[in-house]
Amino acid sequence: MNQLADEFPVQRLAEVLSVSRTSVYRSAEPGPRAQENAVLTQAIDRVYQEHQQRYGSPRICIQLRAEGMSCGENRVARLMREAGLYAITPHRKAPRTTESSHGGPIAPNLLKSMEITHANQAWAMDITYVHCGQGWVYLAAALDLYLHKIVGWQLGDHLESSLVTDALQMAAQRQGWPTGVVVHSDRGSQYASAAFIQRTEAFGFIRSMSAGETATTMPPWRAFSG
Repeated sequence: MNQLADEFPVQRLAEVLSVSRTSVYRSAEPGPRAQENAVLTQAIDRVYQEHQQRYGSPRICIQLRAEGMSCGENRVARLMREAGLYAITPHRKAPRTTESSHGGPIAPNLLKSMEITHANQAWAMDITYVHCGQGWVYLAAALDLYLHKIVGWQLGDHLESSLVTDALQMAAQRQGWPTGVVVHSDRGSQYASAAFIQRTEAFGFIRSMSAGETATTMPPWRAFSG
């Protein structure tokens, strides 16, 4: 067993011989230190499996110490590598915020021919997302292209048209109810919805849309610090 342990990975040996990784360690590394490593590896494997293989050496080490075991993170990391234990990193699929395959009316791109000279002349709107513990949170924002500042926003756990209409309403209220503002966006279904069009017209604003799915302006959430 000692010779095999020198030539093959511990995890592979355990699978082929139908024994635990701890048994391989006991056979491959005689002596008190080896026995300690075998016991520690068994505890590491237990915590690793308890947490659906998502814990890496830092969190496993913290839990083992809380249970009264003496171990260091480097030692835990080394034993995990030797045992073939690697934390699974979940892949979060980013949601799609722009859906341009709809039958809503498309507005012309007024922004490309505009010269921005004053505040409340043109606002760019967009939607982004942030991952939190319970899932995705969506942020709709309106950016004043002259002030380079967010003037309205709305957070929500959905991508319904109310997300952008509420952001537009906040912008109008915060800016003192201006009129004639060009509201530029991508061709997302939220901006082509009846609710958003009605709100835009009620405020005396003018809709504008980019030629493709993506707006041609700076994404508004980047200006929160401005």
